[in-house]
Amino acid sequence: VTDGWKGYSLFKLNNLFVRHLVNHSITFINHEGFNTNTIEGIFNGMKLNIPPKYRNKKYLKYKLLEFIWRRQNANSLWSNLINSLRC
Repeated sequence: VTDGWKGYSLFKLNNLFVRHLVNHSITFINHEGFNTNTIEGIFNGMKLNIPPKYRNKKYLKYKLLEFIWRRQNANSLWSNLINSLRC
């Protein structure tokens, strides 16, 4: 799902994905029910939780995995961390 920004057209997805467009000048939800709010919220969360010095090729994959794990285990971080270490 994209908002039609011209920069997105530079990405060649080799028909791996279906692109759904939301025209924000008309509506925030397209006729198929797609919107960009979820991904924009997640992206903002990532920007808040991953310091700029770690947004590079060397660290980003690890910081993204940490971000995902923390979101999935937000209700009980400490006990879930202990359980993860036991495996």
